[in-house]
Amino acid sequence: MTEDKESNENKNGNNGRLSYLEKRERFVQEMQNANLFYDKFMSYVLGEKEVCQYVLRILTGDETIQLRTVHSQYHVSQLYSRDAVLDVLAEDTEGRLYLIEVQNPK
Repeated sequence: MTEDKESNENKNGNNGRLSYLEKRERFVQEMQNANLFYDKFMSYVLGEKEVCQYVLRILTGDETIQLRTVHSQYHVSQLYSRDAVLDVLAEDTEGRLYLIEVQNPK
């Protein structure tokens, strides 16, 4: 057994797995560093049809966009390559598709 694995076992007593409290603490730390452009947060917010429609109207300058459907974290299966997860896929009443992909600054 490696030293790191032993120290994890000794630290939390559960074979290197994080306890509920440790997972919660990591999540809280992650959320404290989040902002509107944080990938998970943005996907959740833009999953709301009215919010997504508002943002698309601003980004495109088209005030007439009326969204029919919005899918957050939409999975696209690929036969010959890796699967993709789209942050937001929306369709308007005219049948036009919109893909919103959030990129975190580095």
